[in-house]
Parts: sequence; C-alpha cells; structure tokens
Amino acid sequence: MGAKTPAVPEPTPAVVPAAIPDPPTKASADVQGARGAARNRGLAAAGTTSTLLTGASGLSTTATNAPKSLLGQ
Repeated sequence: MGAKTPAVPEPTPAVVPAAIPDPPTKASADVQGARGAARNRGLAAAGTTSTLLTGASGLSTTATNAPKSLLGQ
C-alpha cells in the first residue's frame, strides 16, 4: 500500500471583464436648446417665476403687522 498523490483539479477559466461602454458624447446644440426650451415651458406652466424671497427692492410680500392673541387668531 503506497501513498497516492491527490488528484489536482482543473484550473477555473479566467473571468474576462465585460466590454467597457463608450463614454457619453456631448449633445448637439439643437438638442440642448430643445431641452432648455422644454424646461422653461414647464417652469412657466408651474408658475414658478422666482425662488428668491427678496428682490432688488427688498421683500416681495408685506409683513403681517396684526397683533396676535393668546388664542392664535
């Protein structure tokens, strides 16, 4: 009874990485202009003229000067 050498398993095949996709290309000026126009139309439809509370002339709304009561009215 002699010592047997263990069987060597087959090596696993090397994993080949997937192909790297092409980098994104810059959109043409026509596409960028159309996207900007669509965004502006959407903002106009939503009624958002500005997100700023103050403008060049100060606050855009008047202050509430009515005194408050203890009941919150």
